[in-house]
Amino acid sequence: MRNLITLLTLIICIYANGQSKTFIEYDTKTSQVFYEYLKSIDKKIIDLQNSVVPIDITKQLNELEAQLKAADVKIKALEERVAKLENENPTDPTDPIDTIIPSPVEGIFGYGKNTVGGEGGRVINVSNLNDSGAGSFREAVEASGARIIEFNGLEGRIDVTGETIKITNPNITIRFQTAKGKGITLSRETKDRPILEIDTDEVIIEYMRTRRSTSYRSGNNSDNVWVNSGNNIVFNHCSFAWSSDGNLDLANYDGQPGRPPKIEISNVTIQYCIFTNSYGGSNKTSLVSRGATNITYFRNAWLSTATRNPSISTPVNEAPTWDCYYEHINNFHYDYTNGPSYNNNDPSPDAGIYYVNVIKNRAMENTTSTGIVDPNIETYPASKRRWLRASTVGNGMKIYVEGNITYYRPNETYDEWEIGQNSGGEADRNKLIPENLRSYTVNPTPIITDNIELWDANDIWDNLKDHVGASLPMRDAEDRRAINDVDLGISTENKVENKFDD
Repeated sequence: MRNLITLLTLIICIYANGQSKTFIEYDTKTSQVFYEYLKSIDKKIIDLQNSVVPIDITKQLNELEAQLKAADVKIKALEERVAKLENENPTDPTDPIDTIIPSPVEGIFGYGKNTVGGEGGRVINVSNLNDSGAGSFREAVEASGARIIEFNGLEGRIDVTGETIKITNPNITIRFQTAKGKGITLSRETKDRPILEIDTDEVIIEYMRTRRSTSYRSGNNSDNVWVNSGNNIVFNHCSFAWSSDGNLDLANYDGQPGRPPKIEISNVTIQYCIFTNSYGGSNKTSLVSRGATNITYFRNAWLSTATRNPSISTPVNEAPTWDCYYEHINNFHYDYTNGPSYNNNDPSPDAGIYYVNVIKNRAMENTTSTGIVDPNIETYPASKRRWLRASTVGNGMKIYVEGNITYYRPNETYDEWEIGQNSGGEADRNKLIPENLRSYTVNPTPIITDNIELWDANDIWDNLKDHVGASLPMRDAEDRRAINDVDLGISTENKVENKFDD
């Protein structure tokens, strides 16, 4: 096998406060693309060294170290895979091994951290914008075996005119950042079904941009993306907008109604994504239901999203018998009706319990109607829902909250529980989350147990805005609009004509 091994020797030295620290030093078998990824981290470090702007360098260096440690884990896995391939496949001059390369991914945090996706698999390049057929995105997705899907030399919009594109074969990584120019947009201007559905394990999707349709499409199935089943799934730096129901829903409805018989969705990380501008009366974003568990929402931007940010709920008489774990950490919410909500509506005595961490998130109001920058209960008293909602008619919950900044908790002098109410609307805003739903001890979710360095709530937007969402190869007009709204304190999602960049 030729061109299998690229010798990589990389030493990254960090200088902070006059001290030098070598984060990694190794010879390894990997590809040039991984080398370029690590070089980009090195550049960030150099930029930090040369910065004249006062920054918390320790915090940023810890973030970079976490990324490098994650990369090291990936490389060790690749070394084992390469050794196995060498043993199973002796040198063959006709073997097209150039197509076997790893997929360099940014550090993955939370419950999806062990996802391998298509690592070590063949690279499939999407060569056209057709809905189906040879060289199409659909053909690449529906292929079998470990695979990495790329879009080298391609840009434009893939409009799904046929059936929903379904990922049913495991071990897949989709790297939308490999497109050129304006990048790739997935849309679906017709049919009351999602653009993309996931029904398998080991899925990594990076820098995907979904814009379902330019105007409202009726029906409860007009989602951008629907996860119906799967274990180890990651959405990294994706951007979701223009859905008529949910932007990203995680729920298995096979065999309903009734209680789910087993865990169908687990170990999912949604990180560094943008959610914005859904249609319909309630502007829905992300629904999690029917026993999906071990879900991480980490460092996402929820911009002008009214409800389901996310909504994690159990329908009546459909509660799972297992406990469910969720973490909502370091997210930024802007121009919302309510933030995350957790509702267990099943009174069954054997219903599972929700264990939830809601830590260091930032929720900001727009200034359009008030004329006040970042209005809060001190500067603009008003009747509003509280950001967090929680309720149960069953066995209770264990929700832990810490360090969140919202309208009703504008600074750390306020009690932590001022951020949330016991379900309901504006009229119930002073019914705070009751004691039987509270936990005063942090739950053992992975962002916490892995000791990931967290940003303070007031720093989240400045740290996110330059790269959150499908920022590679470049952002589209919709993401630029949403980000500009935050910076100007305005809300324009219902005041502009939605148009595809192409």
